[in-house]
Amino acid sequence: MAWNILSHFVTTSKLTQEAAAQLAERSQREEKHPADLLLEDGLTTETEILDVYSSVFRLPAVSELAGRAVVQEFREQVPQTFAVRPNLIAVEGENGSPEIAIAYPEALELVGELAQMLNRELTPVFAKRAHIVSLISQAYAHHPAELNQALREVAQQEVERLVVDIREGEDLLDVAAKAPVVKLVDMILLRAIRMRASDVHIQPYEDKLQVRYRIDGILYDVMTPPKKAQEAIISRVKVMGKMDIAERRLPQEGRTTLRLADRQVDVRISSVPTCFGERAVLRLLDKSLSLFELGDLGMPERELETFQRLIESSHGVVFVTGPTGCGKTTTLYAALNRINSPEKNIITIEDPIEYRIPGISQIEEDPKKGVTFAETLPYILRQDPDIIMIGEVRDFDTARIAIQASLTGHLVFSTAHTNDSATAITRVLDI
Repeated sequence: MAWNILSHFVTTSKLTQEAAAQLAERSQREEKHPADLLLEDGLTTETEILDVYSSVFRLPAVSELAGRAVVQEFREQVPQTFAVRPNLIAVEGENGSPEIAIAYPEALELVGELAQMLNRELTPVFAKRAHIVSLISQAYAHHPAELNQALREVAQQEVERLVVDIREGEDLLDVAAKAPVVKLVDMILLRAIRMRASDVHIQPYEDKLQVRYRIDGILYDVMTPPKKAQEAIISRVKVMGKMDIAERRLPQEGRTTLRLADRQVDVRISSVPTCFGERAVLRLLDKSLSLFELGDLGMPERELETFQRLIESSHGVVFVTGPTGCGKTTTLYAALNRINSPEKNIITIEDPIEYRIPGISQIEEDPKKGVTFAETLPYILRQDPDIIMIGEVRDFDTARIAIQASLTGHLVFSTAHTNDSATAITRVLDI
């Protein structure tokens, strides 16, 4: 955000240029917000800072949050780490409509994202940091009741190994008669789906077991189940994926389908051995989530216009790049949804199919049956496609066929695991 409170204080002659530069340097070195340094040095008061924010951004400032109830959806769907870092909390407003209390103006960038996550309109208000931190502590003092109960039951049990069959499409909400460890794993997945996590990490350490969720590309620590339940939890996860629970020395992969009431969720499971026991990662693919429109992805207007022009080309190749969990596949689906029409023959090969789009032929990769990107692409080209979407270019043959197809009148979409667009060129050349 271009606006800075130090610059404002210089403009209003409350701070010299030299003093502002020194505070800016301290802010970077000590990793503290400039407003906090102004308070530490006694150069202003928090009330004055809130008045400045309110005046500059034309938003209300509240002097007290005591007695305000935290919005329930915020507590259930937003991780504590996400709330703590920018210092924000959603509270019920005095007129009944929810408000998002923020301590710093930089957090305004997150208001739209939070409103979309909670599916509610949020009015931003400025509030004192100490009041926000207090509400965050109260809101996240405990896990949800059912999860807390499952954790207690597991801690009380002598758990050695658990082997329980799982029904395909089992409903996560049906936990009443299940064994404690089964219930705990179900609750971990239930909470992850409600928080719109893309991945669940179950990671063993020497003295603890850590569960982490990846939400919008960022990993958050969410809970620490009892260490003694580690083998039982991992065994339960492997049973869900129809994996060999007796094999603990080799990496394994599996998959299953779960239900959350009327929602269906595909789960891809991967386990690898570590020095402290097996580690598992579950990729969650919620089939009930609707496709995003291109305009909803948050692209700046100029980049959106460029991208729309590219995806409407008659031929060529479009690579969407970025780190894990950044939204590459979501962007490609939004692009395909935009250009999908009866006049175009669109075929995709994916691993796995995350959304089903009417009018598009979608193929799921299955290496065990010989259905791989490289081996299937030549057959796709014989299907007279106008547009091809390849889940990922990861080897020479896939890259070669994709480039050749783009040069012979086809429009090709794919992803590449690079941190930025420039590196994609090096990556393709390297392949």
